[in-house]
Amino acid sequence: MSSGLHIQPKREFNYKLLAFFVVLCIFGGMIAWYGWRYYIAGELPPIPIPISAGRTGIDETSVSASQKQKHTTSGSQPKFLTIESLNVNQARVFPVGLRGNNEVDMPKNINDVGWYNKSSQPDEDISVVLLSGHNTGIEKDGVFKNLSKLSDNSKITIRRGDDRNINYIVKSVKIVRVEDFNSAATSEITKPIDETKQGVTLISDLGNWIPAKGTYDHRVIVRASEI
Repeated sequence: MSSGLHIQPKREFNYKLLAFFVVLCIFGGMIAWYGWRYYIAGELPPIPIPISAGRTGIDETSVSASQKQKHTTSGSQPKFLTIESLNVNQARVFPVGLRGNNEVDMPKNINDVGWYNKSSQPDEDISVVLLSGHNTGIEKDGVFKNLSKLSDNSKITIRRGDDRNINYIVKSVKIVRVEDFNSAATSEITKPIDETKQGVTLISDLGNWIPAKGTYDHRVIVRASEI
């Protein structure tokens, strides 16, 4: 008895499905590669991919005139910072210490300025008043956003707790890599640029945010002498 003829249906290869998986793998690989480069080196990807800087604890709240009026410090400690050429008008100054890497810390609010509490007080001796501030926050610009654009001979004014204004004139504006800042530049910023006058040094971050290091890859250093 004949079993008959059985014809197996021919299966067509799904090229569209293969192409989809190839594109998916390529895109996934790009996300992984650029995400890794961003994490370790702060390199921004050429394509929009879901990455996060992971920065926390930063306050971007605006500081009101009322809050400035209530701000006080004692005696000769710095209370406000004014840099007219950068439109910085009486930014509040708060004492700060050092970070774990011995770098001067910054205030929580991006609109405020930090005064390293182991540095000099304005017009008290021939040393250096050391101030720090944010270049940017998560979504908003910080008080020192344009610090790198400050030019020589610009005026810096620090108002003390006793309401005396101490004026300084800019002598040097420098941008350095964070690796260089954490070595040779650290000793430089703690010395007055003119050894016969008190100095003030302003420090801010700049460049690309590096999540792996929790910091930016450059620093702005402004050095000025008392007038």
